Amino acid sequence: MAYLLLNNDENILINKVGESIYWRSYPQKNSQKTSILGKSVYPDYCASIDDSNKIHLIYKTSQNSIVHLFGKDSSYTSTTLLEDSDNSYKITNLQLVSDNRSYLFYAALNPYENTTDLIFHNFEEGANTAPQSLLELPSLNAKYQCSIHDGVIYLLCCITNNNTYELNLYAYNILTNNWENYETLVVSEYPITDFCYITQKDNIHITYVVEKYGHSTLYYGQRKNVEFISVEITAIGQKIKPVIFIYNDIIWINYLTSQILYSAFSNDGGRTFSQPIRCTLQNNTITNIYLYGFHNTSLLGNIFLGYIDHQPNIAVLSQIDLDHILFYSTTNSELREMLKGSLTPSRPIEQDNNKVEKLQQEVYNLKELQKSITEQYNQLASFAKEVQYEGKKWRKKYQRLSKEMKDIKEDKPFNITDHKLKEIKSADIKASELKAPEFDSLELEPKELNISDIRTPESKTTEFINLDSNITNNKNID
Repeated sequence: MAYLLLNNDENILINKVGESIYWRSYPQKNSQKTSILGKSVYPDYCASIDDSNKIHLIYKTSQNSIVHLFGKDSSYTSTTLLEDSDNSYKITNLQLVSDNRSYLFYAALNPYENTTDLIFHNFEEGANTAPQSLLELPSLNAKYQCSIHDGVIYLLCCITNNNTYELNLYAYNILTNNWENYETLVVSEYPITDFCYITQKDNIHITYVVEKYGHSTLYYGQRKNVEFISVEITAIGQKIKPVIFIYNDIIWINYLTSQILYSAFSNDGGRTFSQPIRCTLQNNTITNIYLYGFHNTSLLGNIFLGYIDHQPNIAVLSQIDLDHILFYSTTNSELREMLKGSLTPSRPIEQDNNKVEKLQQEVYNLKELQKSITEQYNQLASFAKEVQYEGKKWRKKYQRLSKEMKDIKEDKPFNITDHKLKEIKSADIKASELKAPEFDSLELEPKELNISDIRTPESKTTEFINLDSNITNNKNID
């Protein structure tokens, strides 16, 4: 990354090469030499310019010291803000904003609670205050961004809350030295991997990336008063690194993916966006370029994508710089497309909101259908259990009856009462074969036999014997 600090006296380009930080004036003069500001520097460093055009540089040395370098007109003074010789705090991810004072942010490990905290540190030249822990970060390299506008420091960071990801905006009132209540701009059930924002009066413009199942979706969002609207820019299968800025009332979103730069713009305040196109500026060393100190109201934004050779080359801005902010301008495809207005606008926000509502309704209907299917399945499962239980009962009955039928076929006495009934029926038939006169001559008193009277074998055995004896006597008489 590199810093381009603009002021009325000179423009300073600060860049890190190897383990050293260099600076030089810009545009570069033929006889100008590059000067070294710091040696044995860790990758993390940050720079800014205050309201009095003083340059401020914060970097971490190889001895884990945090050094503040400040000055003007090539005359700089350094002071050590923090010593961490054993690197117990693992300070990293430095960011700096300045007005009359300097405000430093960095991530640090809390060795006592084993957490990663975002630290806020404000200080003046020759004066120092105690660092303040603001909030807990997911990791030391967690993304956050800070800016200063109209006496307010804005801090945007992503945190996790109950398995969801939130983009929260915090505000620090410089006049009262107090942090105000934060507001949540975006809530997502999928990870928010990158973001960038700018302030415009009471509006917040933001671009952010949501990663879902290995695919990255780039969104634009705007907070105006209490309303937040968003629109999808693109969705691809690679990681996306976006930036956002406004130039001449055109909202530009540039993003880097697979080392290729793309851009999209909106000329209606963010209601619609053009389809992304490849930028004219392409290079395999694309990085962040921070721009501070300019007073041109046509440009809003501090973070851009580009590369450094003999001059800073910033995507889109280098091609459409009509105000000579970068002291050179060339007309190219981006400017030509913007002037023609020939880029096809993407879906308006209303259509996206309608689509979201339809999808939400569809999800609700599917959930209701799933609930109904689940209830029917449970009913079928209960009915199946009942059928299975009845089946077992009838199977046992079938087995018992089958056994009884088998016993009958094999003439196995299984009930003596049944056999006595058979004997009674046989005797009744033989008696009916006798002639009536012969039967009457016996002077027998007929007795009606009812099957219901035969209850036990013991009570009826005598009657069966007597009946058989009478029948025999009748035959002898005949």
